[in-house]
Amino acid sequence: MSTEPRRVVDYVYKAAHLAELGVTLDEFEENPQAALDSVGQYDALDLIHAGFRPLLPAQVRMRAQLERQWRTDGTAVERRSRTYVNDRRMLGLPDQAYAA
Repeated sequence: MSTEPRRVVDYVYKAAHLAELGVTLDEFEENPQAALDSVGQYDALDLIHAGFRPLLPAQVRMRAQLERQWRTDGTAVERRSRTYVNDRRMLGLPDQAYAA
């Protein structure tokens, strides 16, 4: 067992199955929420913060399919407001203004 502390960003990247969904770690570190949004894991940080695991890739694809169908049927798809303000700070990454 490694005694090296895990970075929060590494944990979230793995827990949200981002590699399987086509997001590189560099892309995720550059803009975490945009990377999550781009593959349908838009609520992953909220789920982790609440003590749950993010969706599995198959669940992400199923949710996207259901949301498309609901929109086609005229049903509004509502996403809850995020419970955090700064995704980079939450993940232990430097703010973009200071990241150069």
